Amino acid sequence: MSMWTQSEEDGTTAIHLMNRSPDPVSDVAFSFLANRDFSQIDPVGFYFELIGVPACSDLTFQATSLRYRKIAYAQRDPVMLPSSVNVREKGMKRLGPHWLLIPTSVSFTDRDGQSWTRDDSGALRHDPDGGGRGWGNYKVEFEGMPVAKPVTVCGANGG
Repeated sequence: MSMWTQSEEDGTTAIHLMNRSPDPVSDVAFSFLANRDFSQIDPVGFYFELIGVPACSDLTFQATSLRYRKIAYAQRDPVMLPSSVNVREKGMKRLGPHWLLIPTSVSFTDRDGQSWTRDDSGALRHDPDGGGRGWGNYKVEFEGMPVAKPVTVCGANGG
């Protein structure tokens, strides 16, 4: 699993989660920091969780499709993939189109039940405490479906 954000031509941001393994992964959690604009000193911590990411795929989430709410740690429930959220749900707010998103970690469980975390430096480490645990003060959900594209290089040599 790898993660990154990408600026689009229209000035918005997209989040990418890529699985180059020939096997799907489960219990995926993606954490990131966000600034509303470049002048904000302290970025805000966000996270979202997915039941899984398909094998050999690149999932793209447009920042404009993300909704968030402040949530207590004990209330966290993973979002199913594919899934969508009712944007009229009480307490949900839009993540604005021009927020600066900074990936911090992605954790997941592989086909053998082993948990892993990749940090913002790209380092991958075994995480015996379990994957699928995002962190941040705000839980993010998404409206509609992420764009899933097959990756061109997949398998043991694909990373």
